[in-house]
Amino acid sequence: MPFYSIFRFFYLLGTVNALFFAFLIFSRSNRKRSDVILGVWLVFLSLQLVIPFIYMSNIKALGYMIGYESTLLALHPIFLYNYALTLTNEKRKLKSILLSFIPALMVALSMVGFVEMSSTEKFNMVTKETLPPLSVFPSFILSMTVIVWFMVAAFRVLKKHKKQILQVYSYRDDVDLLWLRRLTVSFAIILASDLALGILFIFINVPMPFADFFFYTMLTIFIFLLGYFGYQQGNIFRFEPLNIAREAHESHAKEESHDQKAEIPVINEADAQKLSALMKEEQPFLESSLTINDLSRMMDMPPHQLSRVINRHFGKNFFEYVNQYRIEYFKRLAVDPKYQHYSLLGLGLECGFNSKSSFNRVFKEHTGLTPGAVRKQAEAETVSQ
Repeated sequence: MPFYSIFRFFYLLGTVNALFFAFLIFSRSNRKRSDVILGVWLVFLSLQLVIPFIYMSNIKALGYMIGYESTLLALHPIFLYNYALTLTNEKRKLKSILLSFIPALMVALSMVGFVEMSSTEKFNMVTKETLPPLSVFPSFILSMTVIVWFMVAAFRVLKKHKKQILQVYSYRDDVDLLWLRRLTVSFAIILASDLALGILFIFINVPMPFADFFFYTMLTIFIFLLGYFGYQQGNIFRFEPLNIAREAHESHAKEESHDQKAEIPVINEADAQKLSALMKEEQPFLESSLTINDLSRMMDMPPHQLSRVINRHFGKNFFEYVNQYRIEYFKRLAVDPKYQHYSLLGLGLECGFNSKSSFNRVFKEHTGLTPGAVRKQAEAETVSQ
């Protein structure tokens, strides 16, 4: 039937995409642990799609496949969690990664009784000829618990990363993992939708092919985006500066805790003045890829000490501190006759912003206005003077 041919096409497309991107990632000469996790995850995602491809080719095989499909589904949030962790911290130990898969093993063991049922019994349950046995529900609850737990854990990892980069980088493009946060949200929606459609199938007789078509079509799109952006992320940027800064900040936090208990001042006014003078005279903020490690070398000061000066004395994180200088410099250039022929983006690049998106976003966050509105405001103030 043409309808089932569409199913098989999407399943095959998703499988090929997953294996293709896994091949590209494993072929990379400088691959790291995060790449390996992503590559293995893509292989398991391809297996997830192979199962329905087989039983859509031969519906009799459906009875044999049920159980394995649900077991595989519990693996994906664990892969997502480990990928997010290792992408932002390559020092995560292999032992910790392997131990995190124990809950998936528990799900698989809980499904043994169900998997060992005859294919006829399972097929009758899917076609609603008979009701599922009560022994299936503990497995279902365990599987849902594992999925929800690791999805929430992945969200927390990405949220923490988003906060950390503001203490280390003066830019966010390619390092904020916005693409992965969005894909994580999308994956959560896909899983929730699959659960909702499954419940509707049980109670109000929504056709199972419709539920499967939606889920696996969305999963195919997810696989393509995950493979593409994951491969690009590996080529574009590595997070070594963040790893270095993380260690410094952990030491910094311990020192601050000790200082607070001992009631010792943690800010040196001379350091703050030296930093302000450096920013005004040498203008390091004009370097679009500036990090706290770069600035700390210019200051001849450990990164954690510099971070403490910025946080405590200026009341800002590193990202906010550097970009306030870029905004002020933009206002100066906006009224400089030599730069009147520059476009807004051209001015932004002159001020240290590295892309149009970051340029617009920083202005909106820091001033509540667009760069164009700030330029007009600066010109109006000059005229009035």
